[in-house]
Amino acid sequence: MPIVIKAELIAKRSLNEQDFAIDLLAPEIAAGAAPGMFVMLRGSEAVDPITPRPYSIMSIIRENGKSIGFSLLIKALGRGSRAIEQRAAGDLLPVTGPFGNPLELDSDHHYLMVAGGTGIAPAVFAVQELVRVGGSYKILYGGKSARDVHLAELDRLGIEASPTTEDGSLGHKGLVTDLLETELPSSTDGVVCFACGPWAMMKRCAEICASKGVSCYCSLERYMACGFGVCLACVFRTKTEDEYHTCCQDGPVVNGAEVDWDA
Repeated sequence: MPIVIKAELIAKRSLNEQDFAIDLLAPEIAAGAAPGMFVMLRGSEAVDPITPRPYSIMSIIRENGKSIGFSLLIKALGRGSRAIEQRAAGDLLPVTGPFGNPLELDSDHHYLMVAGGTGIAPAVFAVQELVRVGGSYKILYGGKSARDVHLAELDRLGIEASPTTEDGSLGHKGLVTDLLETELPSSTDGVVCFACGPWAMMKRCAEICASKGVSCYCSLERYMACGFGVCLACVFRTKTEDEYHTCCQDGPVVNGAEVDWDA
């Protein structure tokens, strides 16, 4: 059950001209969080902007074995995210969560995490939990250029990733989905794909995995205004049902093979 609190901002890190990471002290939310879940966050209690913003939990902060907070990766694009960017350590931020259906992890499987841009956040959380239970993984991390691939932030958490950039400024040159095609082994038994990023990227991941008989779970990114399935801003359709579902209540983690990506 999501809870509403005022979380203390304990650290903020600038990653490029738009992207930044924050650490929030929020043991009540961190204790109930699982990979793929998200929070609704506001930069202040002001009514402008009127709605909070959704952010996937990137990692859990632990102290003496206890979950005391979490980290978020944010792209400053509009009033809501820029209001968060302007806050400083020690400030209190209104936050509600955790929301959503998580990724169910199995330590007997090998996970290929495919991330685009800030879509790396849920992949990092999933890897963090896999490491705790002894599971195996590989992260394929793509961006338009080197500035969009935050390897230093992953290094801080002790996580490795194989980078790919569209302009070739870091790692493999091309799309991260191209890398997925080459990384999928000939024997796909026990392999699971987890993708988060642009809609077209996740669609292509689902197509590639379907052709190889690999399960592909996607953390859907849609604009959200409430987190409770009331505003209907984050809807998507499935191939088997002639109705819409909400990312916040029926996702964000869904089976990519079931999504009608062209709806």
